[in-house]
Amino acid sequence: MDLDEARQREDAYRKGKSVLARDTAAVTRQRPGLGIVPIRTAGDFFIRALAFGRLDDEPTKHFFPEPHRPPPWGFGLVTSQLLDLFAQDDWQIWIPDQDARLVLGLEAERHRGSLAMLPEFEVFARVCDALFHQSQSLEQQVVVVATEILGAHLIPGQSATEDGHLGVRLAWDKPEPFAHPRKVAAHPRKVAQKRRKQRGPTWLPFADDEKIETIRARVLRGAAFSEDLRQEVEILDNAVSASWEMLQKAHQAYQELPVRDLPGLEVVANQSWQDFMSRVAASPSAGAPAASTPEAD
Repeated sequence: MDLDEARQREDAYRKGKSVLARDTAAVTRQRPGLGIVPIRTAGDFFIRALAFGRLDDEPTKHFFPEPHRPPPWGFGLVTSQLLDLFAQDDWQIWIPDQDARLVLGLEAERHRGSLAMLPEFEVFARVCDALFHQSQSLEQQVVVVATEILGAHLIPGQSATEDGHLGVRLAWDKPEPFAHPRKVAAHPRKVAQKRRKQRGPTWLPFADDEKIETIRARVLRGAAFSEDLRQEVEILDNAVSASWEMLQKAHQAYQELPVRDLPGLEVVANQSWQDFMSRVAASPSAGAPAASTPEAD
């Protein structure tokens, strides 16, 4: 952290809200927002729950109680719904944080490596890989990581190590009235500190993660009851709903920034969307570009 940034963080703390770091928008704000939210446990990188849809509406949710043995029909339904959404408009797709990007990339590798490589898994792998690959390009305008785009425009009144947690960021970037962001941020920060690393809303809270592991152990022993499975879905539902609300707030905070859009961003966005959809539609047997392989940290 340099001296100027330290002063800006101190200024943000005194004002009780994040301060602007730039006067132009890094990505266009003229496109309709589409959100995609994955949830995973701390013990693995499999997607356990997924929510997606327009960011101004309620999401479609899917739950995967047995990620080690995913049923093809489940991923087939998810993929068809996502492709239907992509076909409706030229979107700007938002994901919550860097961990969400990593999980999507690893999910692409997992399904691409399936022995049978059923069509349902192949297409879902291409969707996940397109999201992972596109979000890493600095020039593109289509796949936005919420923590990164907010961090490029707003400096909160906290340490830089806390900026990666979307819930903590939003306390400063979109502050609640009559409450200092430091107090509002205390709850998500305590949740994050119980995790292996301080990450954003893609991970389950520690207590919920433990409950899921206990239920999974009962399932493997054949000792699970219907109430256990209902509780598992309820935990995942609560987690993905909370993350969806954070993503909606992040998108709204960016839309409300008092900055100007640079001319020409929409031209780049059109090309970015074409690149994204080409990657989704590409067939590995037809010479599609090799996937970027994410690394678990």
